[in-house]
Amino acid sequence: MRDWSVSLQVAHTLDRSVVEDIADNLVDFLKPFGGSVSYDAQMLAARFDGRAADPESALVKARRIFERALRRARFPGVPTIVAVEVEAVEELERRLRGLNVPPVVGIAELASVLRVSKQRASELSRRPSFPRPLATLAAGPVWDRFAIARFVERWPRRRTGRPKRRIHAPSLSE
Repeated sequence: MRDWSVSLQVAHTLDRSVVEDIADNLVDFLKPFGGSVSYDAQMLAARFDGRAADPESALVKARRIFERALRRARFPGVPTIVAVEVEAVEELERRLRGLNVPPVVGIAELASVLRVSKQRASELSRRPSFPRPLATLAAGPVWDRFAIARFVERWPRRRTGRPKRRIHAPSLSE
């Protein structure tokens, strides 16, 4: 026997509030199996663990648990499972430890790197020649630090402030 992590996804066309209620109930029903639930406008997914001899047996068992939990959560109609993933728990943990999230910068860090105000950094970031953000979070856009470094290398930085005033000195010919 081995521990398996199983992910199952069902398609839906439900209102957001209905899906939220179903997801909340699923979390409670799958808690004994270390379950987690996610959803969006078209999918409802759950990942949870179970013991089985092989991946096929783990999937059969997980599907039974998931379908029972969906009925208890009052999922309307017959759920259509559209995606499954079965992975040994130790393999999943190894893979998760190896995730490599790139270093990112937000507007404040961008302003610091460019030596401009946050407002100016925001203006620059809207230019077509500026790198696209990796994501836009509630706190604002975030960029890959290395993409920003490449931008800075080729950025034709203008001098800040007013140009120095030239004093006209009379020449010898005057």
